[in-house]
Amino acid sequence: MRTASRFLIVLIFLGVVLGGIFGYKFYQFGQMQEQFSQPQPPAKISATMASTEMWTPEIKAVGSVEAINGIEVANEVPGVVENIAFESGDTVKKGDILIRLDAAIDEAALRTRRAEAQLAEQEFKRVSDLLPKRAVSQSQYDEAKANFDAARARVNEAEAQLSKKIIRAPFDGKLGLRLVDQGEYIGTGTPIVEINMLDPIYVDYTLSEKDLPWCNRATT
Repeated sequence: MRTASRFLIVLIFLGVVLGGIFGYKFYQFGQMQEQFSQPQPPAKISATMASTEMWTPEIKAVGSVEAINGIEVANEVPGVVENIAFESGDTVKKGDILIRLDAAIDEAALRTRRAEAQLAEQEFKRVSDLLPKRAVSQSQYDEAKANFDAARARVNEAEAQLSKKIIRAPFDGKLGLRLVDQGEYIGTGTPIVEINMLDPIYVDYTLSEKDLPWCNRATT
């Protein structure tokens, strides 16, 4: 008798629990039906005019910038700095004067060579006029011509030596810091200023292997 009572109590308890669960689910279902039965607001739609644009892909990389030409300008002959024609950081063109060295001795030597060449030329012309008249020998003519040629060569040598007292920019570029002072004696090969060509310029950077095919297409 007690066993039957206990079984009945368990059945009643299970019925109450299951009834509560089913009742709650039925309530939820009713709420969902009520929510879906309400009218929904109209959907918002935006439109725009289609257009064509150029898009360039970009790849970020870390690298360095290097000048195509970059040197330290130096002098070929020794001398005292007479004049400095630039400031640190200036932009210069090829052939612009950077510094002048004292050239008083070289200018005097050039005047002497030109005077010697002028005298040798006069002598050569005199001998050339006398040669057809047989007033001078062929050997005298050859000697006069050789002296005249040698005199002209010495003039050219003196002019070249004098030109080296003027140091010019070897190419277009931007100067660095000035390394000499006015009145300073500088020996052969003394650095004067650094110059770098910045147009065009090299960019040195590294890319991953997966980006190489795209770079090859972009450069063709």
